[in-house]
Amino acid sequence: MSCIISAPSTDSGKTTLSLLISCWAYSKGLKLQTFKVGPDYLDQQQLSAIGQPICRNLDVFLSGEEWVKTTLLKYANKYDLSLVEGAMGLFDGLGSTHYSSTANVAKILNLPIVFIVNARGQTASLLPLIKGFNDFDSEISIKGVIFNNVNSERHKQLIKEVFHNQNVEIIGFMPSNEKIALSKADLGIVSPKDSDKTIDIEYFADYAERNLDFQKFIKFLLPTNFDNNISNPIVNTIQIKSCSPIAIAEDKIFHFQYPETKEFLKEIGIPIVAWNLSDDEEIPDEVKILIIPGGFPEKYAQQISSSKKSLESLRQFVKKGFIYAECGGMMILGNSIKDRLGKVHEMAKMLPF
Repeated sequence: MSCIISAPSTDSGKTTLSLLISCWAYSKGLKLQTFKVGPDYLDQQQLSAIGQPICRNLDVFLSGEEWVKTTLLKYANKYDLSLVEGAMGLFDGLGSTHYSSTANVAKILNLPIVFIVNARGQTASLLPLIKGFNDFDSEISIKGVIFNNVNSERHKQLIKEVFHNQNVEIIGFMPSNEKIALSKADLGIVSPKDSDKTIDIEYFADYAERNLDFQKFIKFLLPTNFDNNISNPIVNTIQIKSCSPIAIAEDKIFHFQYPETKEFLKEIGIPIVAWNLSDDEEIPDEVKILIIPGGFPEKYAQQISSSKKSLESLRQFVKKGFIYAECGGMMILGNSIKDRLGKVHEMAKMLPF
């Protein structure tokens, strides 16, 4: 059945591992449906850029438990393989709680966990680390472990000795390798929309083949036999006969958006048009609602400030329509943004900050 890739902490290699598996599956002609424990927009974009089905978010915090269940049920068995990438450490959720954590999602979906652990400078200490996570909550189950930063046969052999006769299956040892390292930014890995660097699918697939035991791993990737003829319970309660189009800002600046947003609007019959601020476009006249997702406007502050038509279009639009803006989308509605070099750039001056 599907598994959840998790770890003791962030920066343990969860996304790298998920990308390695995705590239390996792609190289074998296998379709892999990936999911990401949210809220998360960046890892989801990387996992969607491999040429596989787009990554789906399992976001308890924003969408609720029923949505998470429905999403897995709807997509998990459409393709050959599936996996879920966790977020942060296994139990890290909302604030100091476990709510919306990877462990929370694992329990909601009743999925086994494959742990990836940074083994640098450790051998015997790895066992109590993993046992501690596994024993902390009797409702979760760590079934497989992959060790990261294992750079010698001696290190590998010692870890095997430590885990001999333990009820945890070792399914890989990953040596350090700069070629599979992912670029980092303020909020995590760099989005493919913000980077010229692309994943070398062939190299990632070969690395995965050499360092992961897919004879053991494959059982954790086979999709659970769910019924995929599932309708969206929210869509079923809404009927739209006619509606003005909704515009969504979509470009290299604003891309913190789940694909379900557009899918949901289309399903209930609302037309969507794209609005590209980075090309200094005006908001189309027929639009009555504008959505501006998050992104990194501080990175493009000079370009936004120079987009005079777009900013004036925003000021005029709010007189007749509604704007839903979040994160970076809301930032451009303020007076100014200071870029990463400390220079101040004027924005739309619609909100007092």
